[in-house]
Amino acid sequence: MRAFIAGWLLVLAASVVTLASYAEAVPFSMLPKPHPLVIWHGLGDSAHSEGMESFMSQLKEAFPGLYVHSVTQDATSDSEDRRQGFFGHVNDQVQQACDQLAQIDELQGGFDAIGFSQGGQFLRAYVQRCNTPKVRNLITFGSQHMGIADLPACGPTDLLCRVAEAALRGGIYTDYAQSHLVSAQYYRNPKDPKAFAAYLDKNDFIKDINNEGTTTNATYAKNLASLENFVMLMFDKDTTVEPKQSSWFASYSVRNQSEGEAGRDPNPNEPTPLRQSSIYLDDRIGLRKLDRRGALKMELCHGIHMQIDPACQLKVFGKYVGTPSTGLDNAVATWIDHAWRWMLYTTTGLHVEDTAGLILTQTVLFLALFSVIRVSLALIVHAVRFVDDEQGTEDAKSGSRRADGGCVMTARKQRSSTPAAAPPRRSGRIRHQTSPYFAAKVARRSSNTQGAVKPVVKVDKGKGVVKVESEDPGEVVRVHGLARQPNFYGLIQELVCPNVFRLLTATCLLNQTKGRAAMPVFWQLLERWPDESALANADLAELTTLLQPLGLHNIRARRLIAMAQTMVQIPYDEANSFKSRDRSAPDTPIGVYPGVGRYAIDSWRIFVCRGGAAVGLHGDVPTSPFDTSVRECYKPIKSEVDEKPEWMSVMPLDKELRAYLVWRWAKEGHVWDPHRGVVSALPPE
Repeated sequence: MRAFIAGWLLVLAASVVTLASYAEAVPFSMLPKPHPLVIWHGLGDSAHSEGMESFMSQLKEAFPGLYVHSVTQDATSDSEDRRQGFFGHVNDQVQQACDQLAQIDELQGGFDAIGFSQGGQFLRAYVQRCNTPKVRNLITFGSQHMGIADLPACGPTDLLCRVAEAALRGGIYTDYAQSHLVSAQYYRNPKDPKAFAAYLDKNDFIKDINNEGTTTNATYAKNLASLENFVMLMFDKDTTVEPKQSSWFASYSVRNQSEGEAGRDPNPNEPTPLRQSSIYLDDRIGLRKLDRRGALKMELCHGIHMQIDPACQLKVFGKYVGTPSTGLDNAVATWIDHAWRWMLYTTTGLHVEDTAGLILTQTVLFLALFSVIRVSLALIVHAVRFVDDEQGTEDAKSGSRRADGGCVMTARKQRSSTPAAAPPRRSGRIRHQTSPYFAAKVARRSSNTQGAVKPVVKVDKGKGVVKVESEDPGEVVRVHGLARQPNFYGLIQELVCPNVFRLLTATCLLNQTKGRAAMPVFWQLLERWPDESALANADLAELTTLLQPLGLHNIRARRLIAMAQTMVQIPYDEANSFKSRDRSAPDTPIGVYPGVGRYAIDSWRIFVCRGGAAVGLHGDVPTSPFDTSVRECYKPIKSEVDEKPEWMSVMPLDKELRAYLVWRWAKEGHVWDPHRGVVSALPPE
C-alpha cells in the first residue's frame, strides 16, 4: 500500500511538471490539437480561390495541427463552385454540405465553423437541419440572417453577377428564381407588403430556417441552442447587405397595406433590434436560449463588407477558433460546459472567452482539482490506517500464542524471558471514544443526572462582558458561553428575547463567527449602544473598530447601522409582514431590516414569534442584566387563538438552532429530525 501511494504521488508530480512546462518544451504529439475548422465562402468566391487558400494557410501557421476544410459544391472545378454561389437551389447545396461533412473523419468529434457573407446563413442551416457532426462555435461575418431588402450591386467586371441580376429582373418570387437564383432565396423585404406576402408564399429557404412559416420546426431551435457560441460580426460601413443589421438578426418592421406609407412604426426605416423582434421573443430558433447563457455574441468590425482587419480577427481567432481540444467532447462534458457558461454569465456577466472569465474558470478548475486530490489523498491515508489497525489487531490476537518446535511457551515464561513490550496500538474506533467530543457527551450526561442547578450571572461592567455560569463546576458550557440548565439550552437568543433589536444584533455577529468570539463583542456593543435609537446614530469608525476582532467588520458595521436606522423608521410590529431578501424564508415582520437573512428569521420564529419556544417552560433561567423585561419571555404565555406555536413549524439550517429544537421537542415528549420534523414520541424511560 505504501508503495502504491508513493507511485501515485510520483505520477501526480510528473503530471504537474509536464503541465507547468512551456509549450515549446513539450513534444508536439503531447499537445492537444485545435478543434477542426470548416469554412463556407461567400457570394462571388470559391472554396479554393487564392484568397481562401491564403486565409487557410495563415490559420494553419497560427494554430499548428489545425485541420481546415472549405465547403465546395464542385470539388473538380473551382469555377463551377463559384458559379453555384450565384445559381442553384440553396436547400440542395446545404444538403450536399451535410453529406460532404459527414464523410470527413477529422470532423466526427465536432468542429468550429466560419461563414463568410451568405456562407454564414448556409452554415446556420447546416446546424439547424443536420448538425452531424456537431458544430461547437458558429462564427458568421457579415451574413444575412434576416435576409436582404435590396439586391447587392455587381462589380463592373463581374459577369456572373450581372447575369444573375438580369435574371432577377424577371421576378424575385417566381418559381424559377426561388429554385435557381441564390440571392432570391434569401431576399426578404418587409417594407413592401405585396413582396412580403409573396415571400411568405414562395420562399422555402430563409423563411424555413427562421421558422416564419405556419408551422415551426422545434429541431431547429434545439440544434442551434446546442452551440457553445454563436458569434455574429457586422461591418459598420457595410453597404452590400441591406440592412447591414441583418448580420445581427435585425429586420425592418413588417408593414400592412392598410397602414399607409409610414405605417404604425414610428421609425419605419430603422431595423428592429434582435432582442425586440418576434424571432427572439418567441424563441423560434433558440436565440433567446443561447443569449440567456451568454453564448450569443454580437461583435462589430470597422470597415466595408468583408473587410476583416487584424482588430476584427482578434475578436474571433484564438477565442472561438484554434482552441485546443480536450478530448472530453461528450454529452456530459457539453452539459457541464453549458451549465458553467450559464452560471458564469448570469452571476458575473462574463464569458468564458473573456480574459476575466478565463481567469475565473481556471481558478475554479484549479480549486476543483485541488479538492479532488485532497479528498483522494485523505481516503488513501484513511484506508492505509485502517489496514494497519486491522493488521495490528490481528497481531495482538496472535501474539499470545507462539509455536516453537511443537512446544507452547507459557504466559509466565513469556513474561520472564521477553522484555516489556509497548502497549498495543489502539484502533481508530477506540481513539475516537477518547476524543473531546465524546468527553463532552460524558460530561453532559453526568451533569444532567445531578438535578437542576440554579444559574449564576456574572457581569464585568468595566469590560462590558457578561458570563452565565453554573454553580456546578461540571456543567457543560455551550458554544455561546452560556451554561445549559433544565429550562435553558444555552443560546444567546434565549437570553435576549423578546428584544428584537438585540436578537438581530446577535445573529448578525454570529454569522460566520464562533459564539465564543462573538459574545464578548456583543455585550460590549450593548453596553455602548443599548437600543436601535442609539445604534442608528453610532459613529461608523468606532463601531468598525469594535467589530474588528470578528472579521468582516466593515460590512457588519454598515449593516448594523442600516438595520438600526430602518428599525427607527419602521418600528417593529409583529402584525407587519415583509418579504425577506432570502427567498427560502417566509414573510416576517423583520424581513424589511437590512442584514436579516435565513438565520435571523429562523431565530425570530423560534424565540420571539407568539411568545417563542419559551412558552410552556418553567423554572429558573438566566436573564440579561441589561434588560430585566427579558424575564417575561419565559413566562407561560397563552395565545388568544388556539393555534400551533410558530417554533414548531421551523426547519432551520443552522446546526445550533437544529440542536435547540431537538432539545425543545424532547421537552414536549417527541423526537424531532432536522430533515423530517417530528418522527416519533419519546419512550417513557
